[in-house]
Amino acid sequence: MTVTSALQHEIRQLLLPISPSPEAEPAAVAAVAQRLKKLGIDESDHSERLRQLRENWHRSGAIMPHDLRDLVRRAIRAGFPEADHRFAQEFPTTHLDLQKQHVMSFEDAAALLSQAPMIRQLAVDQRMSASAIAKVLAARGAGSDVAWRAVAKVLSALRAKPTLVSGSPADEGTLEWLRAQDMAQADGRFLDADIEAGAELVGTVGTELGFRADLTDLLQVLCTPDGDTFAPYLQVLHFQCSIAAFLDHPVTMIYEFSPRGGNTAFLLETYEPLVGTLNAFLNNMKAVERLDGAWARSRKEHRARAHALVAVLDGMETMAFLPRAELAMWIRQWLLRVIVQSAPPPNPVPEHATAASVDRAMAALVADPSGTHTGGVIEQRIVDALASTIHREADGWRPRGLGLPVHASNLSSRRLGDCDFQIAAAPGGPEIVAYEATAGRLTSTYLAGHLQTLRRSIAARGEELDAIADRGSWRARVVFVAHEFAADLPAPGALPEADYAGVAVEVEHVTFTELRDRAHNAHVVAAFTERVHAQLNQARTPRSAREKFLAMLA
Repeated sequence: MTVTSALQHEIRQLLLPISPSPEAEPAAVAAVAQRLKKLGIDESDHSERLRQLRENWHRSGAIMPHDLRDLVRRAIRAGFPEADHRFAQEFPTTHLDLQKQHVMSFEDAAALLSQAPMIRQLAVDQRMSASAIAKVLAARGAGSDVAWRAVAKVLSALRAKPTLVSGSPADEGTLEWLRAQDMAQADGRFLDADIEAGAELVGTVGTELGFRADLTDLLQVLCTPDGDTFAPYLQVLHFQCSIAAFLDHPVTMIYEFSPRGGNTAFLLETYEPLVGTLNAFLNNMKAVERLDGAWARSRKEHRARAHALVAVLDGMETMAFLPRAELAMWIRQWLLRVIVQSAPPPNPVPEHATAASVDRAMAALVADPSGTHTGGVIEQRIVDALASTIHREADGWRPRGLGLPVHASNLSSRRLGDCDFQIAAAPGGPEIVAYEATAGRLTSTYLAGHLQTLRRSIAARGEELDAIADRGSWRARVVFVAHEFAADLPAPGALPEADYAGVAVEVEHVTFTELRDRAHNAHVVAAFTERVHAQLNQARTPRSAREKFLAMLA
């Protein structure tokens, strides 16, 4: 057991910021002893001399006397060597500023500064904001009212204060760079998902990452599927999610990173199509430090959306840093898609198809075995068109899923493929024919994943099928349409009925050329006009997909 020396005891009562490493405190004690000895103080009086200086300072509550300041500076430099060299020199001034500027008592200011090694480590190594560090200190018993602004003062003295950086999209790590990255990724991540489908996709990701509430519902309150929204709340959400990309920050805390200043300049341009150039924080967050239920209840308008905003931020705040950062990215990119879908789409494709344009599109489609490189958007639209001519409503077929986004869940709509067609009065008994479009090569991994979902979709559709005819009388055929087929694919044909809720299911593989040959030629042009051209011209379709289709028609 280590015996504490008298000098060590006095140094500890100063509550100096000394690192917890085994060698730090002995180094600080040695530095103070060496200086006292040089000043001619007998070793037996070292602790008494320090006690006198400490009590005189404490009683005065003012700036630290010169003699004590010299000893404290040496102790901190020796015992907290990882701190910026200016921290020890400015320690007395920082202590006084905490009292005057942040209304802290002498003892509370000293106690907070004693935590400087941990504060620095949390900021530098754990990427925590001052608000997050304040919560850690409160949890450790430093008091529930630890103010983040006081922690920020200590971080400033340490030259370790977390900041957001503005610049150009080419400057990595800036807010503008983050927006550019999000804009480059958003279309590929959401493809042709509309606002509703995009919110469902984000909600699914949120559940997998540990978000505990119904994120899909919350996002659809903030922005309804028809695009109706209160854009300032989206701006606030976007900014808080931008902080989450860089720092571990409690995202309900809204003012640590100066949202009324230059840090939100990138949002003004981004959200101009929805809200003009108004700053959401200036106009909606006056005298508010944290977004919580009380703030939401105080809203006279858009109260439900205010509660939804708080619930999204609350849910994110309970998550670990990396899952929160991942979810924040999905939310930011969904918000960018909301903005894009608020305006008419640029570069529209021709409103009507012709026999010649269909031939050109099909020729271009099959010419490249790797697909159109649109994430399957064009492939799925073309399969919709061709399949709808084979299974026409006029002949008794009931379509399901035509025009749905690529990422729309098959399970939620109980589809057996991207689209399917059901008929009860078929000569061979009730039947479902489903089509699954694949961009490029159909692999065994993709096939296995689809069949896994297929089992659940058929089970979910069971009651519907039973209401029409006995389950055992139904036949289902799933047609996989691709440019190429991997050599290790299981052979097409019947699947075990027991695996598919008693429904007889068979699998078929066809190329896009073969599907075109099956199509009812008299209806193909009209189907392309409705199922391809009109769909690609919707605001939800990425611009790049329209550009690709225009190139295919050239």
